[in-house]
Amino acid sequence: MEIRTCEEYVLAKLHAAEAANEVLRGKIAELEREKSEAAAKKAESPNGEIEPRQVQIVKLNEPFETAYLTVKDVYDFKNSENGLGLTAEEAREKAASEEGLREVARKRVGWSRNEAMSVETRIWPCQLRTGTQTFVMDVWDNGRNLSEARVAKDTEKACTGNYFPAYRAQELERFGLDLLKKRLIEYADKLDAEAKKGEENE
Repeated sequence: MEIRTCEEYVLAKLHAAEAANEVLRGKIAELEREKSEAAAKKAESPNGEIEPRQVQIVKLNEPFETAYLTVKDVYDFKNSENGLGLTAEEAREKAASEEGLREVARKRVGWSRNEAMSVETRIWPCQLRTGTQTFVMDVWDNGRNLSEARVAKDTEKACTGNYFPAYRAQELERFGLDLLKKRLIEYADKLDAEAKKGEENE
């Protein structure tokens, strides 16, 4: 339409602005709807977790200290050339006291020559929290690789092979010593069983 008067010019601008406003109102309504749906889904979830496709980053690039428990198994105690070298009686004696358990825990056994029981604490340079999940991340090898690990929640039981917040290190150590005691007794039982079998074969 050809604009001939000032009034027609103003009306044309008004119609264009109204059309643009209509588009914006539609976008706002869509965003409000998505926000309401996300809030409803989060409320329905038993632990308040947000669906992966609606992940919200809570924290990023903040350091996080973890504790990690390892306990060697009976195979490393007995079958490795770097075994414990204890008799069944000695193993049971060590398992009977806190001092004995800690002495065994410091022994380096297995092919890796790592301590029989250890709690390793480590500071990761980055953390990423999504909903109720926390991941710790580290870039290594000149930035060519990205390693990550999920941090166990407070409600998860102490165990080997998981990363826990560093303040749970003492809890992990106690669990590790109890597990070491159990495996020492298993080690002693295997030695006794093998000795008995050898006697029978003679």
